[in-house]
Amino acid sequence: MKALFYFTPTLFLTVSCSSQTTQFPIVPATPPAKKIAVERIGSIDNENVALTLSNLRSLVQRNNPNLAAARKLIDAAQGRLQKAGLRSNPTVEVEFETTANLREPFLIAGISRSFPRTNRLLLEKRVSAPLVEAARAEVANAERLLVGEAREQLVEVLALREVKGLLQEQSENAQELADFINEAAARGEASLLEVPTAEIEVTRIHTKAEQIQIQIDLAEAKLKPILGFNPEAKLAVAGALPPTSLPPMQVSVPRDRPDLVAAKLRAKSATENIHLTQAEGIPDYDLGVYAGLGREEDEPEGGELEGIIGVRFSMPLGRDPKTPGALREAHAERDRLDLTTLALRKSITAEVRAAYGEMAQWQKLAVRINQDLIPKARENLFQIRTAYQDGQVPLQDVLRAREQELSLKLTLIEARQNFHKARSRYLTATNG
Repeated sequence: MKALFYFTPTLFLTVSCSSQTTQFPIVPATPPAKKIAVERIGSIDNENVALTLSNLRSLVQRNNPNLAAARKLIDAAQGRLQKAGLRSNPTVEVEFETTANLREPFLIAGISRSFPRTNRLLLEKRVSAPLVEAARAEVANAERLLVGEAREQLVEVLALREVKGLLQEQSENAQELADFINEAAARGEASLLEVPTAEIEVTRIHTKAEQIQIQIDLAEAKLKPILGFNPEAKLAVAGALPPTSLPPMQVSVPRDRPDLVAAKLRAKSATENIHLTQAEGIPDYDLGVYAGLGREEDEPEGGELEGIIGVRFSMPLGRDPKTPGALREAHAERDRLDLTTLALRKSITAEVRAAYGEMAQWQKLAVRINQDLIPKARENLFQIRTAYQDGQVPLQDVLRAREQELSLKLTLIEARQNFHKARSRYLTATNG
């Protein structure tokens, strides 16, 4: 009973110190904008999905493997937040001493624990909490870039398919002209020398269409990994290039752009880290209790049990000498992140304006080609073809007029393609 009396305080402090029930409030970080949605969506059957510009984002979100890997950044940040602000475990000490003849043994047991002299544990939470939201924003930014890349590749596929369709139409017209020349030559109304020329024109257009198909296959091969498709999977692309209509110009910097959100949150965390560095410069103090029990020889009464109980307290003197250097580093990191955020805002502004200006130029060119040049080329081809059927002009004039019309139509498709690629960059820049 006497031994239990001496060791009961030590056991009580051991149990209390081992508990980690003390919770420090987690300071919520500034919530990112609504566009930052990074939770993984269920898988889908790729073989039964028709790829369009409207469902492109959902396919990237669900299937892109790099995006799935990037989501682990959120788990890592949450793990750092989970371990922040926790006190260290208590330390148990046991000491045994005796005399040389082993007749006076004495056992001392104690427990001690460090206690912060500042609000360091709370500051650790404040430093880590914004980094969780920053990780979410960085994953959303990776999604933004992947969707932008996939959108540009899809625009190229749609444009090349239009080119291939145009070439097939031109091939049919060229074959029709070749058949007309063959029939006219059989009747003696056209020169036999024009027959090979017409057939060569048909072959030339066929060859160009095959080259376009190779480009389509290459563009689809680049698009499949972004969508998480297997290389051997068939890519079902639906729809066509939309009209070249300019969206409203966004004058201000988009606040919900994920990389800007992440930069602000990291700068906020760096500011809190300065306070944490200052708090860490004040060392913790240690508090503990101990109790001992032993046998002591006392002549002539003989041996008897002796017990002790006490409290230990220790505190380092002064501040940590590494603190000034650590503070200088923390201030520099905070300033660097602030300057990076400012530079990013300027870069976003330039990116948005450049993409919008490029869109406007390509739209202007497309409208001029479609409304002015192509109607003139079509009318010129009709007149020259009529004149050729009447024997007034040679076949080369018909082929030249047909080539002019085809060239203008191909230029129109190219202008529309470049417009939508610029529009994709604009949507990516504005987080659209």
